[in-house]
Amino acid sequence: MGKEIEINGKKFVIGELKYIQALELEGLPRNEVAKRMIQYGANLSDEQMKELTMKEGIELQREINILNGFIQPADFQKPTEEKEK
Repeated sequence: MGKEIEINGKKFVIGELKYIQALELEGLPRNEVAKRMIQYGANLSDEQMKELTMKEGIELQREINILNGFIQPADFQKPTEEKEK
């Protein structure tokens, strides 16, 4: 099951990484981990990866990380505080 997202007018379907895919990332350089996570999470080919803009890559990485539970979505709402009288 995937989640459809739109970035820069392009639609991507992202999904959860498989456990075996996550194991394959161990020991790789940071840039290779990021590349493979996007490829696995969005099912992109090497050619499609070359066409990604920086904005698209960063947003895809963020959405894949959220979907897989690596990070929590940002919540910019601040709790209200009562002022002392």
